[in-house]
Amino acid sequence: MIPSLDQLLLQRRSLRSFSDHPIGRPALLRMFEAARWAASAFNEQPWSYVVLDDPQSEVRSRVLDSMEPHNRSWAEKAPVILASVAQLGFRGRDGANRHAHHDVGQANAHLALRAAELGLTVHMIGGFKPQAAAEALNLASGFEVVALMAVAYPGPAEALPEPLRLRETAPRVRREIGEFVRFG
Repeated sequence: MIPSLDQLLLQRRSLRSFSDHPIGRPALLRMFEAARWAASAFNEQPWSYVVLDDPQSEVRSRVLDSMEPHNRSWAEKAPVILASVAQLGFRGRDGANRHAHHDVGQANAHLALRAAELGLTVHMIGGFKPQAAAEALNLASGFEVVALMAVAYPGPAEALPEPLRLRETAPRVRREIGEFVRFG
């Protein structure tokens, strides 16, 4: 049975303990198919993804080096690191696409929900040096790394050092709707 959207939203977590079980190409393609259908301004679909699934890759190593040390310490154990990239300008017309980061975020959210459906965890990482990551990925001018993501099957929380283990097993806390919604 396919989980409901409510179940997926509750199931999705940004874990830091990863299984070493490899992620097959079919699962990754299903995640990208979900990202493909995200809404975007003017239907620009300004997202692209770089898949770093070879632990021996020089590019992966350089992307990991762009991360803050506290993120790298757990992210490097994920079998897949994804870089989500925004195209900052429009295709076929002049001007900056001021919605590009938002649209990539929507695609990332779709991807993360599909990953949850597949039993995977996606931990989005904002603690990295964007210029260093872009250089590692050899991005052209007009493209920017929005987020890095560690993708894996969940591993045991006991494998983490205590401060992270406690965060991994703590209940998820979210603000109440009344704290962030105003009607009228």
